[in-house]
Order: sequence, then C-alpha cells, then structure tokens
Amino acid sequence: MLKDALDPEDLVQLLRRFKETMDGENQAGWEKSRIKHLFGETRELRKEQTFKNFIHQPLLSPEKWRAEVSEYGLFENEESCLPVTVYLEDYRHVKYRFSSDQTLHFAVSNVMNEVLDGMNPSGLFVGYNVKTSFLLFSYKPGLKTNIYADTAACLKKIHSTLLRVLKIHMSFIIGEGCDTPEGLKQHLNELIGSEELREVLLGSLPDQAGEVLEKWLHLIRQENILWRRSRIGH
Repeated sequence: MLKDALDPEDLVQLLRRFKETMDGENQAGWEKSRIKHLFGETRELRKEQTFKNFIHQPLLSPEKWRAEVSEYGLFENEESCLPVTVYLEDYRHVKYRFSSDQTLHFAVSNVMNEVLDGMNPSGLFVGYNVKTSFLLFSYKPGLKTNIYADTAACLKKIHSTLLRVLKIHMSFIIGEGCDTPEGLKQHLNELIGSEELREVLLGSLPDQAGEVLEKWLHLIRQENILWRRSRIGH
C-alpha cells in the first residue's frame, strides 16, 4: 500500500515539487499569452499610425506606400478598395463599462479581426480613434461583383457579432470604391469630414460647429464650381 511504500515526508516533498512544476507551467503559459497580447497590440498601433500618417500627411510616393502596406493585402493583384467608416454609438455609456478607452479600443479591434478572418470580400480593420475606425474591403471590379451588396452583408454580420460579444452598437457609412492610394486617401478624408459633420448635427461638438460647417460649405461650393465648369465644357 502507498503508506508502506512512501514516507509521508517524501509525499509532501513530491506534492511540493508537483505544485512548483504546475506553477512554472502556468507562469510560462501566462507569459506566452501576455507576449502574444502585446504583439497584437503593437501591430494594431503600428497599423493605426501608418494609416493616420497616410490620411493626414502628403502622399509623396504612392508606390512606396503600396509597398509599406503590402502586408495588409491592399491593392494587390489589381484589386480595388472600398472604405467604410465605423462609428461607435453611445460612447459615454460604453466607456463606463470598459473602464478605459484603451481597453475598449483593443476589445473592438480583437473582435473585428476575428470576424474579418476568412470573410469574403476580405476586409481590413483600421483603428482611428476610440469612437471611429475604418473597414477596408478589397475586391476585383467586374460585372459579376456587387461589392456594395457583399459589403452590406459583411457589415450586418459584424454588427450582430459586436452586439452579441461586446454589447455595443456600431453604425456604418459606406464610401466609394477606389483603385489607387490617391483615391483611397481622398475618400478617407471625406469620410472623416462626414464624421465631424455628424457629430456637429448630433450636438457633440458645439465648440467646433462653426468651423466644421464652414468647411462643408466650402466643399459644397467647390463641388458646384466643378459641376458648372463641366457643364460649360459640354
């Protein structure tokens, strides 16, 4: 029997070594998980900064930018890109539940990346700020492709998953398809402008209302001038 074959003190030492081994394995597992988490956070931050620079700084070399974002799969194999703005609804209430903007930001990015994995059309999630982010869908233009219908179906799935997993509501604005970095840069800036106007109309940016509305009036005037010129040209 066990009590005849093993001294009680030996059993204590054996159990202690077993516990130390288990603690070491748990610690190693935690450290591995933490490293993986930090790697994911670093990659998301680097991607976010890459696109912020792209949006707000002059695009000196479109081809160089293509090379920089090749790891994200944009504009490969003659594909075009359809940008979508993602808005977080009821931010104040949601922030309270997640305790910090950083926690909320990475929770959303983690769920987004999980949902987008293997989705058709393929999509790339890009964080912009805690309330706004982008989805960039890649596709090959053609008569057999209705990228807007396909994107709408993807957004429906993304919305339901975020609501189920994180209990948050998202709204989306679908932009225009583009086949060059220059076109994407223009459309992303327009989508950001529409976000500012949306916030003003909702009363969220009272101090910036005059500036934002003036900017939109300027854009509308510019569009009217271009339209009139095109009419004259015809």
